[in-house]
Formats: sequence, C-alpha cells, structure tokens
Amino acid sequence: MKRFLYENKDMTTQTTMSDNMALTFADKAKVLGATSFFPCKWESFRVDGCTILWEPNVYNGSGDENRVNACIQSEGLIEKVLEYEEVLTGPVASAVKGEMDHVKVKITWDKIRFYDLQAELTERPQRLGGWTCNIVFAIKGKWVSHGQSGLSIEATDIQLVEAKQAVHKNPFL
Repeated sequence: MKRFLYENKDMTTQTTMSDNMALTFADKAKVLGATSFFPCKWESFRVDGCTILWEPNVYNGSGDENRVNACIQSEGLIEKVLEYEEVLTGPVASAVKGEMDHVKVKITWDKIRFYDLQAELTERPQRLGGWTCNIVFAIKGKWVSHGQSGLSIEATDIQLVEAKQAVHKNPFL
C-alpha cells in the first residue's frame, strides 16, 4: 500500500485530534535553503513493540553522522503518525513509507537516551538494526518545501527489549 502523498484540504494550522493530541505550529519559519521549518511545542508519545528495520544511517553518508534516519515498523506508530499528519495542509509527504509499512524518523546520537528492561540508562548497542524496542517519539515541527509539507519526527528515548537480526539488510550500507 503506497502512502507517500495524500491531499489534506483542511487549511488550519492547529487541530485538536483528540482530547490529548494537538499540534500548534509557530507563525514564523526557520528557512533552510528551499525548506521552511515551523517548530511546534514538542508533542511526545510512546509506542511499545517497535522494530528497527535496519541500522540507522544517512544516505551516501560516511557513517560518522550525528543525526541519522531510522526506519521503524509498528502498526501503532503508523496509526499515530497518520493521525498527526491530518493537521498538515496541501500535498503531504508522509513519514509513513513504502511496501514494508514503516515510519521514517530521525535519531540524534548525542541526544537520544537508551534504557534496559529495568528502565535503567544503558549504553547504545553496537548494532541497532533488528532490535525490538519501546520508543518515545517527539514531533518537533513541520517542514514545507516545493509545495509539500511533512512532520519532523524524532526518537528521543529507546528502551531495548530484544535483539534480533535486522529484518532487511539496508541496501545503502
């Protein structure tokens, strides 16, 4: 099922989606080249039982990057992200991607915290691809570029549950 782009005709910048889900974006954007970023008050939520499909990375990167992309598979996460994306206007570049139905999020290595099953802080594992985890995500804002918009979603905390072999080998490593 393809969900890369869909049209949302709701032209409001603030939408209350349920009693505890609301996003309000700043009126002024930070301009980064052709992309404008509108921050919002961080909206955090936790999703249990997520699978990190393969090792987080940056396309064509050296492997030394601090901010990387992670592909997370979880039905609960997909539902939550699609619900949050309803506040976006115009053509939406969804964070929900492709045939494997996963969500693309950011990880910043020097900011993310890792926890063990006893909820104690722990070191980042050598390999993260394939892990089953409980993850706290934050919506940091929205970006607008070339007539499309999307959410900036970042993993802020990961509780390591079970190490498995990566579901798929990342073709870019």
